[in-house]
Amino acid sequence: MMTGKQGGHYIFACSDYLEIGTPLENVKALLRGARAASKYE
Repeated sequence: MMTGKQGGHYIFACSDYLEIGTPLENVKALLRGARAASKYE
C-alpha cells in the first residue's frame, strides 16, 4: 500500500472475493491495515 498510494492515486478495493471460510479476524485485520495506511499527510 505504501508503494501504490504515492502521489495520491491509490484506491483500496476488494474487487475480487474472499474465500469461503476466511476467518472474520483476517477480514478485520485487512481493514485495519487499509485504514492505517490510507492516511495522507
